[in-house]
Amino acid sequence: MPIVAALVATTGAGSASTAHAATEPDFLLVKLVAGANGASGVSASLSGTMTQVRAGTLVVGAGFGANLGGYTGGDVSARDVTSAGVTVGAGAAAGGISLSVASPVGLVYRFTSGGTLVAPAMKPGDQLDFLVFFPNGGILSSDVQVTTQSGSVTETDVLGTGSATLDVAAEGDGGNALAIAGVATGTTLHNDRLDAGIVGTIIRNCRTCTGSWSTPDGRQGEWRVPDPDYPYGTYYQFAGPAGEWAWTWSGTQAVVGESSADYGAFVPVGDDWPLFRSGSGS
Repeated sequence: MPIVAALVATTGAGSASTAHAATEPDFLLVKLVAGANGASGVSASLSGTMTQVRAGTLVVGAGFGANLGGYTGGDVSARDVTSAGVTVGAGAAAGGISLSVASPVGLVYRFTSGGTLVAPAMKPGDQLDFLVFFPNGGILSSDVQVTTQSGSVTETDVLGTGSATLDVAAEGDGGNALAIAGVATGTTLHNDRLDAGIVGTIIRNCRTCTGSWSTPDGRQGEWRVPDPDYPYGTYYQFAGPAGEWAWTWSGTQAVVGESSADYGAFVPVGDDWPLFRSGSGS
């Protein structure tokens, strides 16, 4: 997980931080650890600007992770960015995080995000992670504000690089899939050796498709679109450690106006990945 910039602060009633990086990061991870007296009414506001810096479809994602009294789990969601803007959210049952990207002004998009923990109160040492990421994009500026109703948290803001999309028929993939811009058909197999723990999600761009993922620590998951009858909230997401990953995709999709046929996205969060692993398929 290449770290471009990091800031550490401790807050009681509230704090604000602005991070600047020498290069353009593609994700912002805000880590909050409760102090000696715990913390309650914790909320964070993340805002800034970003632009597209790499070829492919520009994607926006948001994540919410937690370690509360030894229970770990979270949620992550991602969508393609359109000229009309887009909103994503994750972890709503616990308060979670929402992220909105406005229509661009020139080549620059403004984003705003809010995250909260509804309940329970954080015990000493408990941790919350709020995450925003922009595969194929770059963050130009960012601002973070954190508040608590009681107690305190130590805040660590990490700007880093390495978020990416999963694209049908990417270079080096196996299978017989064909893809031109946002149109794809067939079957593809993607293997990647990653040097940091990741969290990610499938993006439902197709009318009908299926796929799977497997993690370096032996977890596996299968998914399909349309949704099964009773999918759990984290049905499409995956999280795991560094090492050998594999994803499969099979189906057809046609998304007009996109430059690549993406079906998923992930972001390296390093040792924090267990905070996002939730659900019976994760």
